Order: sequence, then structure tokens, then C-alpha cells
Amino acid sequence: MTKSRGFTLVEMIAVMVIIGIIAAAVGVFIARPVAGYVDAVRRAALSDLADTALRRIGRDVRLAVPNSVRVSGNTFLEYIPTRDGVRYRAEADAGGGGDILDFTLSATESTFDIFPVSAVAATAGDFMAVFNTGQCDPAGCAAACTLSGGANAYQGCNRRVLSAVSATAIGFSATALPLPFDSPGHRVNFVPSSGPVSYACEGVGTVGGNGTGTLRRYTGYATGSGGWNAAAQPTPPFGGGATSALLADSVSACAFTYLPGVTQTSGLVTLSLTLTRVSESVTLYYEIHVDNQP
Repeated sequence: MTKSRGFTLVEMIAVMVIIGIIAAAVGVFIARPVAGYVDAVRRAALSDLADTALRRIGRDVRLAVPNSVRVSGNTFLEYIPTRDGVRYRAEADAGGGGDILDFTLSATESTFDIFPVSAVAATAGDFMAVFNTGQCDPAGCAAACTLSGGANAYQGCNRRVLSAVSATAIGFSATALPLPFDSPGHRVNFVPSSGPVSYACEGVGTVGGNGTGTLRRYTGYATGSGGWNAAAQPTPPFGGGATSALLADSVSACAFTYLPGVTQTSGLVTLSLTLTRVSESVTLYYEIHVDNQP
């Protein structure tokens, strides 16, 4: 009968030492690939976050009311969004019928026919803007802003509140002065009741190797103290009614610029966004060509 035996303390220690040596050797070869993988995942996450934020801004700005984009301090970008756009009737039909948009009338002009006849993505309480050039008399809308030869939807000379919307006609609130200018293409833009939109980089900087700033989208401040401000671009914090949505955090650098075209029919918005986490930064640059044909 064979006598069973275990292992001695010396044998157990020897095995532990050998396993430790093997683990240390394997760790040397595995540590760098694992660290590299973690770094790659972090860089990919930062790049995706920055790219998503910039593309969202680009999609919004391309749908802005012509000549409504403006930048303040290279960190605040504002524009007036469009909900829809159609053509208005500028001439009567062959039989003399049809409701035209008459630019010589004021208090008695409050409806017009639209083309094409279809459902319009706008409702009563929204706004309409006609032939926005972005230029107007900062003193007010007297004489339909003819002092500077333009119309500014922020100021309200060429902006009216919609009172009724159908697939064939639009109703709006009449004012003392008529709409200042007929659009060459007879186009009208519809703006949501929430009004202008702002993108803001706030608290930008770096602490402990991490970006401290945020990129936010603000809307609804037209009902607060920010309002439709033509004289100066409002910046956060806004008054009551404003809501915000976070697009990106860890922002360590941010820059917005806007260059209008020479003929006022186009413009170029440039966006630069840097996100930093664990002392590693990702910078993306984005250009947006804006159609400013009013």
C-alpha cells in the first residue's frame, strides 16, 4: 500500500516565487498594450463627442434665417432658426384673384397666399421673417428701417407674429408700419416661437489635466430679459424662460468666428473645439458655409 504525501513548505514557496516571476514578466508585456487601448478608447470618445457637437451646430446654422448668424467674443454664436419656408403670392392670378403680400399696406395687411400649396411646419404664435439682410437702423423701426437700407429680424422690422396657418394661406399680426422689403425670390421664413438660439462655451480652461468648460445650446430666452436684441448680441446667463442642453463637457478651448460674404449672399462660420481629459487633448476644426440669400 503506497503511503500518500503532500508538499513541503519549501516547495510551496518555490512555486509561489516562480509564479510571481512569470506574472511579472507577463505584466511587462501586457501593461503597455492595455494602457494603449485605454488611451485609444479615451481619444475616440473625445473625438466622437467633439464631432457630434460640431455637426449639430453645423446642421442648425445651415437652416438659419439668412444673415442672422452673429458671434460675440469668439465663444458665443447666435442665429435665428427656421422651421419652414415657402413663397408668397406677389401677383394676382389671371382673373385678378388671389391674396398677395402687399408691402405698401400696414394695419390692413394681415394675410397672403403661399406656394406650393402644402402643409406648413409652423403654427400660430410662431414668427415669419421676409428679406432679412441683417442691417437696420439701431434707433428703431421708424420709416421701415430705410435709414440703413436693410431689415433686421432681431430688431423686428421685417418680423411678424403668425396668427393663422393653413396649406394655402398665412395670417399674421398687422403693425403700424408695412414690411420694409419685397424678397426678390418672394420667400418667407417661418421661425419657431422660442426665437433665437445661442451656442455658448462657458468656463473654458484646464485644471488637473482635465477641461473645465462646457458647450451648451440655449433657446427660449426671447421670452426673458435676453429677448430679440438687435443692438447687442445677448450672452448667458439669460433671463426667465431660457432652457439649455449640454452638447459637450471637458472643454479646454473653444473659438467661433463668422465671416460674411462680400455680397451678403453667403458667409463662413468656423468652429474650433478642444476637449481635454487626463492631460490628453483632441481638437477638431469645422467650417460651415452659410447661404445668406434672403
